[in-house]
Amino acid sequence: VRSRQHTKNKNKGASSPESNVGDPSLAPDLTPQADETSYTTTKTPPHMKIQLTATNMTDNTTKGFPMETTKESNVTRIACINPNGLQLDRTSGKLPLIITTMKEYDMDVLGLPETRVNTSHPFANQLCRESSHDLTSAKMTITSTSPYVQTQPLSQAGGVGMISAGPIASRRLSDYCDPIGRWTSQTFSGSEGIKYTIITCYQTCQKKEEPGKVTAANLQSAYLRKHGYMNPEPRQQFWHDLKKYLTILKNDQQEVLVIGDFNECLYSTGSGMAQILRKYQLYDITYHAYPDIDFA
Repeated sequence: VRSRQHTKNKNKGASSPESNVGDPSLAPDLTPQADETSYTTTKTPPHMKIQLTATNMTDNTTKGFPMETTKESNVTRIACINPNGLQLDRTSGKLPLIITTMKEYDMDVLGLPETRVNTSHPFANQLCRESSHDLTSAKMTITSTSPYVQTQPLSQAGGVGMISAGPIASRRLSDYCDPIGRWTSQTFSGSEGIKYTIITCYQTCQKKEEPGKVTAANLQSAYLRKHGYMNPEPRQQFWHDLKKYLTILKNDQQEVLVIGDFNECLYSTGSGMAQILRKYQLYDITYHAYPDIDFA
């Protein structure tokens, strides 16, 4: 993503992480809706696999071109890494390595789907805040799943976070955290008065609740049930609510970038993300950049 030269950064030092907060006007309406059942698919490129198989799930071969450690001054570098849980402990778990990686590769924005952090725990927020001190003008937004279910002190299934730092900090306008821990976003000012919002998402891999387990789907279902949903389906509700949020942003004439771990193949039958892509005229930039590579 290329932009004009960043404005001079006025603030130094890191700010506190934000958890489960946001502008109420940006919150999707959680009023129960009739099920949306029409989730058709996009046209599948002929070389793409349309389902996750044992073979492609274990293929960890690097795809595309290696990322250079330095970048041009007019380039905004946005990355996304699923940490498979930040594993917070007394030494901040994986956060020091994540911060070091951001600095090494000169990242402006880093999305972190599946953080597995209980953001209602004050010590968890303290660890996140202290870990970001090494970044200039850092802003960390992080949200977790339902606050109604008590789990382990520092960890909790699901959740998502995002960090922005460096010159882009002077362009930050606002941020938002979904109250169920499914996405977080940060909005920035661009050239010619255009605003752009980067959304980091985590869609639960479980389609249904699993009795006796503390999964992201179970936690989200508990939250939805307390808000009037009789038979919540977390993945369909994720599609429904994300579309509402995107509508708000589009009505505000914002440019949108959606990154994350969606736990589905975009070109598979029944892909809710494919429907969102078409509805909001979004582009699969991975496919446009590397049309001959199957990232599934």
